[in-house]
Amino acid sequence: MKLKHKLLLAFFVIVLLIGVLASLSINFSKQALQESIIDSSIALAAVILDKIDLTIHNKIEEFQEYSNDLILQQTVKESNKQFDKLVDVQAYIDKIDQEWTSASEEEMLPVMEELTGNKLARELRTKKEFYENKYGHNVFAEIFVTNKYGVNIAQTGKTSDYRQDDEQWWQKAKENGLYVEDVDYDKSANVYAIDYAIRIDDDNGNFIGIMKVVLDIEEIFDIIKNLKMTGLHEEHGTMHFRLANEDGKLIYSTEEFKIFEDVSEELPPAFRVSGHHSHGSYNIRTKPGEKEKLFIHSHSTGYRDYKGLRWILIINHETDEIFAPIIKLRNRILVALFFISALALSISLLFCRSITRPIEKLKKAVTNISVGNLDTIIEVKSKDEIGLFASSFHIMAENLKKMTADLQTKNMDLSEKQSELSALYTVSTAVSKTIEIDKLFDIILGTITGLEMLSLEQKAGIFIIEGNRMELVAHLGHPKEFLDQHKDMKVGDCLCGLAAETGEIIISKNSDKDCGHTIRYPEMTPHGHIIIPLKVRTRVVGVLYLYTLPDIEMDNDKIDSLVTIGNQIGIAVDNARLYEETKEYSLHDPLTGLANRRMMGVVLERNLIMAKRSDKPFSIIMMDIDYFKKYNDTHGHSEGDRLLTELAKLVIRKMRQIDLAVRYGGEEFLLLLPETDLKKAYEAAERLRKAVEVELGTTISLGVASYNEGIEKEEDLIKKADNALYHAKQKGRNRVEVCGLNDYGSILI
Repeated sequence: MKLKHKLLLAFFVIVLLIGVLASLSINFSKQALQESIIDSSIALAAVILDKIDLTIHNKIEEFQEYSNDLILQQTVKESNKQFDKLVDVQAYIDKIDQEWTSASEEEMLPVMEELTGNKLARELRTKKEFYENKYGHNVFAEIFVTNKYGVNIAQTGKTSDYRQDDEQWWQKAKENGLYVEDVDYDKSANVYAIDYAIRIDDDNGNFIGIMKVVLDIEEIFDIIKNLKMTGLHEEHGTMHFRLANEDGKLIYSTEEFKIFEDVSEELPPAFRVSGHHSHGSYNIRTKPGEKEKLFIHSHSTGYRDYKGLRWILIINHETDEIFAPIIKLRNRILVALFFISALALSISLLFCRSITRPIEKLKKAVTNISVGNLDTIIEVKSKDEIGLFASSFHIMAENLKKMTADLQTKNMDLSEKQSELSALYTVSTAVSKTIEIDKLFDIILGTITGLEMLSLEQKAGIFIIEGNRMELVAHLGHPKEFLDQHKDMKVGDCLCGLAAETGEIIISKNSDKDCGHTIRYPEMTPHGHIIIPLKVRTRVVGVLYLYTLPDIEMDNDKIDSLVTIGNQIGIAVDNARLYEETKEYSLHDPLTGLANRRMMGVVLERNLIMAKRSDKPFSIIMMDIDYFKKYNDTHGHSEGDRLLTELAKLVIRKMRQIDLAVRYGGEEFLLLLPETDLKKAYEAAERLRKAVEVELGTTISLGVASYNEGIEKEEDLIKKADNALYHAKQKGRNRVEVCGLNDYGSILI
């Protein structure tokens, strides 16, 4: 360390020691004054809260005594007797409560007029007016009485509800005898008030009703308003009082306030306690833009059997007033220290400026360069070591700028190629996820419209070519008018049809300017088109069209990529269609189009499971063409196949959508009838038998069986129906036989 630095350091140490000693003496004096103010303020707060608790207790006690009033007791008992006689008390209460709550604020129903005008109501109003005249303001905003059923029987004014037993205060008062609710806005009385409810008992101590009293909190505020708010010494001007509930919500303040404003931050935390006292607590806090304040807190503790509401009285003093004598002394010392420190600072700045200023400039330049601002100029021109370092750093930044520009150019080229390869990979991966054609179309549209290499709108679709027709099998983002206009598209129509006809990709920049865009609809807005033919080798199987923003340019590389994508999708679509055809043939009889035995096994198993679980009926019909072999021998197998096909068509027409017709084998057919009992299955079989005889000129025999608890496997149910069919043939054919529940004999319904 250089000598000049040591001298500066020694000088500042001396100044610092003087300041520390002065600060300690000031703090000791301040602490003594603070303790005196805190003790007197906490004592004052405790006295005020005790007076508030006493006032509330007295008001409660007056009405507890009044609950034994003769008129009140008689009125409540008479009301209970009347309600005891009602057949359906709750229905009556609900009816009146519905009418009550539905009435407008100005409307007075007859029942309201009766409850505000009866003898007890008049007595309650007299009591309310007595206190109003005595104290010069409305002490009790509202008083009303309910019977044991929780409905109003007398009230000083209109209440918001007729029924009260669903309210917490009513239930708590009934349970505990007294319930006092913290300050809240009373909608019926239109005041902020303390509500207390008192249980009414008869002479034997039996519960007969509840009386609720709404005490206007102005009565409480008057206790604080009547205080003389003078300071604690000559230079202490005023102190302010705030009354908050247990949750720290403001109830009253001697300053301008908003009721229920959250002042919990002014509370010690138990309350945020900075200090404790035997009867209260305190803390010192400063809000942004305000002076430092000392906050004194004390809790209400109730009076006798009234437990209190745990209200908090906050007394705040501005510390610059209460500590004014100390602050004056401190200010004088600070002025002296300020001049001494200013002199020391001026001297130190002369030494530091020549070093720190160029270092700050260099630091700022390095920071700018580190975040990519390579054009930053380093403004350090000194001839010392710092200047040489700045010159070298400037040369390094210039070289880095050139290297970054070259790298950005290469990255852009690489990014475009990567985007195209990524698009091809994304499409290839997506179309390989499924071979089911409906899912495939949704995957294609979702994947293509999400490609970042193209400026696409969220509108697209796929046409599949069937002969000369083009069917819109999937679409995204189109209105109904579009779908209506493209119902009967043919190869060669509009731009999509042209792409299907030529097998070439079509790029249309603007639909309003392209004369090839021949299909239009009222809600159409200007857009561009990318139309990609979906090919399998040289055969076009469909068209994928995409919407772009109008007048977007498309380079050759992207067009080549789109052609490749179209070929990939075309192969995927062709494979999916082949899969669908193969699946269709695997589950249906190729001659009749009915379900084959493979599909029958799946559906029969599912229906039996449902019948077991839900206890719903399930029946089957086994049927056979009478003398079919003779028919074949006489008319030939072609006519036999035609008869089977016609019979299948008739069966499909006659059965319900939930039924399943199966070609079981040869000339045998099986019908599965969910939710059909044995009688209804028989009736369906009989209708089918008659229809075949009338419409086809031949006859059939049918056997009916129904699921019951004795059947465990599908084969058991089929065997029952087959046995019934056997009995039908044995009894002369062209008839329906039903297999009973207990044996395989035939039971005719």
